[in-house]
Amino acid sequence: MAAENKETYLVGDMNIDLLKCSNHLKTGEYLKSVFSHGLLPLITKPTRLTNHSATLIGHIYANKEDI
Repeated sequence: MAAENKETYLVGDMNIDLLKCSNHLKTGEYLKSVFSHGLLPLITKPTRLTNHSATLIGHIYANKEDI
């Protein structure tokens, strides 16, 4: 994607909690895969909050940093 220099977005409710990327192997692998395609997360704060937990399961990625 990045080699073609096209503006790219990946959007979805992946149900993968990015806040666990450092202590959950599969989440870390998923994020490394996204990064390897030149995409960066635009959402970096929790998207689902309850009285007892916070998760980041709504995902939007882009290959442009100046959005």
